[in-house]
Parts: sequence; structure tokens; C-alpha cells
Amino acid sequence: MREIIYIQAGSLANYTAQHFWNTQEAYFTYDDDGSDEKKEEPLVDHDISFREGLSPKSGESTYCPRALIFDWKDNFGALRADLYSDAGEDNAVTNLWYFLAGTGHSDQLLICLSRNGDVVEYRQEQMPKSKYQENLEFESEEVDDAQRDVQKDTVESHGKSDIRFWSDYSRVYYHPGSLHKLAEPPDWQDTKGDWNYGQELFRRYDQGIQIMNDTWSFGAFVDSMLTLLRDDNPKLTCLTLPFLSPVVTGEISDDRAMRIAVNDALCIRNLKSLSTLSVPLQSPSLWKQDTWSSDLEADIQNSYHASAILASHIESVTLPLRTKRGTVDLRDLCNSVAYPANVPFVHLSGILPVPTSITELAFDERMHDFSKVHGTDETSTVYVRRDTSRGFTGRDRIRYDAWQEKSGVPIALYDITHAPALPIPTSFPPILKISGLSPSSAARTARCLSSLYSTSATSRLLSAHASFIDECIKRKKDFAGVMGIEIDEIRELTNDLWAMRDAYHVEGDVEEEELHEESDDEE
Repeated sequence: MREIIYIQAGSLANYTAQHFWNTQEAYFTYDDDGSDEKKEEPLVDHDISFREGLSPKSGESTYCPRALIFDWKDNFGALRADLYSDAGEDNAVTNLWYFLAGTGHSDQLLICLSRNGDVVEYRQEQMPKSKYQENLEFESEEVDDAQRDVQKDTVESHGKSDIRFWSDYSRVYYHPGSLHKLAEPPDWQDTKGDWNYGQELFRRYDQGIQIMNDTWSFGAFVDSMLTLLRDDNPKLTCLTLPFLSPVVTGEISDDRAMRIAVNDALCIRNLKSLSTLSVPLQSPSLWKQDTWSSDLEADIQNSYHASAILASHIESVTLPLRTKRGTVDLRDLCNSVAYPANVPFVHLSGILPVPTSITELAFDERMHDFSKVHGTDETSTVYVRRDTSRGFTGRDRIRYDAWQEKSGVPIALYDITHAPALPIPTSFPPILKISGLSPSSAARTARCLSSLYSTSATSRLLSAHASFIDECIKRKKDFAGVMGIEIDEIRELTNDLWAMRDAYHVEGDVEEEELHEESDDEE
């Protein structure tokens, strides 16, 4: 058994990861009735993604995610931190302010000396827990009623969620060492897309100062972290899912948007050498609702909703890494879909929920590509694909096989894992129409199909950024003044992006024999 360490940084990444961990928690089986009845073997090996320990407070066995979590301090909300410390003591610490005389820096404890020398403490008001967390603490053994009550209280009238932070719907305990809270920059400092700021932030963290930050700003931060990891362990296997900014390269009119777009381009270019496999994901604000979302009642502009959709597919496509009887490790998964191998970028797509009577045509209509560049609907070639189905019946599998045969992907170059339906914990937002849920009231589940695949469509992502930067160079944009990056570095960036783009075959150029040869070499 080999563990996987999960690194997540930024708001949308942590919203998505929280749904991912809640789903992992749903795979745990608890034997509280003391019966000798034989229990069903768990689907996943929890030790791959969780670490076991003992809570010194209660002496109970606990499982914590093997995760490193980075975010702005305020984005952690009222995250439960009482696993390895007394809750009362924790509250006393986390809700204090301190003031360093002569520095002007404040954090949590403000101490003032009165005229008679007494110490006066001013404490920050404690962040209230979400309704979901309050209900979770009192969740009864009557699972059906508890699930319904918690789900009902998680949503306000008119279907609007009371979720304020990604921690508001957490169902897991995190080890204190997993949580890394970064000091938020002042309001007057705009750091989104600031590459130099992100690198400086990580350098400060690397020197021992605990800080945290967000998706667009975290691009350079994670880049610096991966660079150090690569220096220490060049053979480290790394699966990366970068959440791209909502900036559309063809619609940029100001320097701030330009900076953010170039930041995205730097992230993409550097992941080529830093990550074993990268799955770039478009911002939910750019998703176009269509047939794929007909069984969803989701507000895709709401991070709580959009991240639940993403997490369902991310959890499913990586499920083979965690199954008890699985033989797939992280490097196997990455190598199986990386084509061309020297530009290891793939797309994520899926159907959630899968209709009860899906047809071959519906597979095409409902499959949504979360990596596709905004505004591109041209056909593309799929080179290699790895799918995971959840809750498929025998008839569903027959229809899936028929659909797959028509896709044109050679049978040797695609893989399918059929698994039980996707667990839907009570923390999941009520975005699935009833028709998409399992009829079982004892265990809320959903049917879905998720896919990782290499495709010629990736070239459009690369060419979109390369073309945009070329246009900025022609217009003599002040990169040094706006970003602190010299023009020679920018020219090198665009040349690298065009070279990566050229590594992909254009429509119709890929030779099946070449793909077979590469597949045989990996074996």
C-alpha cells in the first residue's frame, strides 16, 4: 500500500476538495451495533488517503486526510480544530488578538495596559458555526431522519445555501499540521495574477512563517512549491488539477486582466515539467449550461454548487487509486492517459447524474468537458481515455460499450472501471433532481460517468494563450511595469506555448499505429 499526499490551495480548490473528502468519509463503514453479522468489504483502502491516529482528548481512533491545505486565513471560517486540543482552549486561543508594540501588526489578541498596570484583554467574537455543522454534532442514529433534517437545514428558503466557507460543510477532522493559514494581503493590494507576489509568498512560507493564499494568486505559490519538491525528488509522481481564472483571453481590455491571463499561461507552461499529469479546469463562470445540466438544479456561479459537480468527477476518475482490490497506482494512472508524453495535459469530462434510461445519443449530449476552452465547439480527436462509471446497470454497460465503439478510440487505448454509485453525503448541495438519485432512502447515491482523456482540443488552450501573448507583444504592452517580468521572458513563454501546442496532432494526423506502439512501450 502506497499513500497519496493531497495538496490543495485556494478558494475553489478547497471548495472542491471538501466535497472530495466528504465523499471519502462516506466510504467508511461503522459497526456500532456489535453484531457478528458479516459486513460488506469496504470499496476503498482508506489508508491510501487517510492517516490513522489517536485523539489525546478522547483516546478514540481517528482518521485524518493526508492533505496540505493552503488558503487565506479568513477562508477557513469556523473550521473544527478540536481534534488534538481541548475545544475550550482552542477557542480561547483562536479568538484572541495580539498587538506587537511599535510594529502596527495585529493578529488575535489585543493586550492593553491600564494606567494602574493591569492587563486588559480584548477578544474577537468567535466565528459562529454553520447550521450544517451544528446539526452534524447532534446527528442521531436514525440515519434517514437525520439526513433529511440536516439537508433541509443546510439550505435556506428559495434554495439559497447558508454556506459561507468551504469548511462550513466539512464532515472530516483535519490534523492541525494539514492546515496552513496565510495572511491575507491588505485591501489596497491586488494580488490576483501577480506572479512575483505568489513566488515571494512561498519563499516567506518556506522560511517558516505560516501564511496562506488563493487560486489565481496561488499559481506562482504552487509553482515554487513543486519546483522545490522536484529538486528534492525528481521522480515524484504528481497529478495536478489547476483551476484556471475566469479571464477570457479574447476579451481582455485592461492590464489587470492581462496580468491574470499571463499568470495562467505561466502556470500551464511550467506544469509541463513540474507535473506528471495536469488536468486544467475552466472557471465555472465560463461554463455554458445546456443538455448536460438538464438534471441539475445548480447555481454554477455559486462555488458550493459548482465545486460539488467538479469534486464528483475528480473523486470518480481517481477512484481506481483507492479501491481495495485495485492494482492502479498514481504513476500508472498518469501514464495511461498522457499523450503526447512530453506534454502531459488531459481533459476532465462527465455526466452527473446519469439518467435512469440513458441512450447512446444521450452519452454524447450529456457529456460535459470541464477543460474545454470557452467558445470552442469544433470537433477534436480523442487519443486515449480512462472512464469510471458509478452505479451502472447491466443494460447501461451494454449501451456504454456500444457508444464507446462508435467513438473511434481503439479498444487498446481506453479503460473503463465500473464501480458502485457515487455516495451523496448530507453535506452535498441539493442540486441533483430526484430522478438522478438512487431510490434507496437508506443510502443517498447518484449515478455518474467521469472521464480523463488526452485530446487534440488541448492545443486550443495552448494556442489561445500563446496568441494572446503574441498580440500583447505586438501592442508593446509594458510587461515589466504591469507584472515585473521582462520582455525576453515573455517571448520565451510564448515560444514554449507554441512548441507545446505543436506537440499535439491536428485533426486527422494521429496514426493509430503510433498510439499502439506507445501503449506497448508503457507495458
